[in-house]
Amino acid sequence: MQRLILCGFLVLALLATACGESTEGKYGADLYGAACARCHGGEGQGGRGPAIGTADANAAQVLTDAQIRGVIRVGPGRMPAFPQLDDDQVESLVEHLRQLQAGEEPCVEEEPVCDF
Repeated sequence: MQRLILCGFLVLALLATACGESTEGKYGADLYGAACARCHGGEGQGGRGPAIGTADANAAQVLTDAQIRGVIRVGPGRMPAFPQLDDDQVESLVEHLRQLQAGEEPCVEEEPVCDF
């Protein structure tokens, strides 16, 4: 039984590290590419994870910005949590998702929040 539990923890650890590259100093589209695209697709169209960047995605139709922030922080279900992201990074992800969902061109800058 202990062996099974240990194997379970190892699998979870591998899944958490397999969903992206370093997120340090990245924001918006760059951060999405590093942390989210591997599971949710480059344009949020879905893949291993559900579609999140389309107008008909659950994240667009049902979830508020605050709820999306919570999903990023907590990582419910099979999605890993991203506690290493600072508030500006999380906010830039929410903004990027909303741009994808609206069909807008993503903002790619080094700054935490893009000004339009």
